[in-house]
Amino acid sequence: MISRLKQSDDTSHIPVVVVTAKIAEEARLEAYECGADSFITKPFSSKLLKARIKNIINTRRRLAHMALEAQLPAATDTATTAVENIAPEQHSDEIVSGLTAADSDFLHKVGGIINANIAGEQLDVGFIADAMCMSHSTLYRKVKAISGMSVAGLIRKYRARKAAELLLTGEYTVSEIALLVGMGSPANFRQCFREEFGTTPSEYFRRSKEK
Repeated sequence: MISRLKQSDDTSHIPVVVVTAKIAEEARLEAYECGADSFITKPFSSKLLKARIKNIINTRRRLAHMALEAQLPAATDTATTAVENIAPEQHSDEIVSGLTAADSDFLHKVGGIINANIAGEQLDVGFIADAMCMSHSTLYRKVKAISGMSVAGLIRKYRARKAAELLLTGEYTVSEIALLVGMGSPANFRQCFREEFGTTPSEYFRRSKEK
């Protein structure tokens, strides 16, 4: 069952915790080889199980954040997180898995679609879902589960980062950049930019020149 869950695009992102009375090393090894994210032997406490689940989700989202940062233009030092800083809860029965290859590949594909179509106003959940050959709901759930972000939020992040990259070239006005990243409304563009960088495009450009 675990193998099938982890091999399906619809369910590969769902963490699987095995709770069992089996204590043999072979059982633990089999579970992890099939893709289990954690292995807990009975008896166990509900607090431990909840902490384990929380830790798995937080670790995955940090790794997903790093995977996204690797694709995003104009990445800032404060936006990146080193793997060494991720310190999962240690326990003899636990091995916290990182971002799976399938999930990493999924994020890479989604990011590639956004980057390739960033200037198009048609870029939305439906457009990406069609390009990924997935239903809208499956795409939304998968992106949300892996990254903690909505698809719309992810698109805004890519657009803001691309805008910052174009802004630093000094070759375009703010209005021109808004069009180049698929946001025809300057007001919406400025709001999107402020959400990502905490400042306006003009102020961001001014600060970059002062460094």
